[in-house]
Amino acid sequence: MPAMRAPHLELLLRVLLATIGGYAFANVIVIAAVRSLPIAASESVMLALLASFVVHAAAVLWVFAARSVWRACWTLTLPTLLLGGWLWPLGAAGPV
Repeated sequence: MPAMRAPHLELLLRVLLATIGGYAFANVIVIAAVRSLPIAASESVMLALLASFVVHAAAVLWVFAARSVWRACWTLTLPTLLLGGWLWPLGAAGPV
């Protein structure tokens, strides 16, 4: 017999993952975009911040559309950690 899942706990985990994980993912995307866009720093920051709303909304949609909480967690956390790990050594060096 499969283990009973608490639907309230699953919903709480999805909400936390959507808010915190989506925020972290959007911020990492913004940092990567600002550092890689070949335009003026102020324009790249504005463009990246506008794009972050779309990225965060897509992350929230993905978290609630995923088949399981663990699939949503790994498919949101893994790219965030990989991109964050790639950006970490860059530190303060860059256009901003």
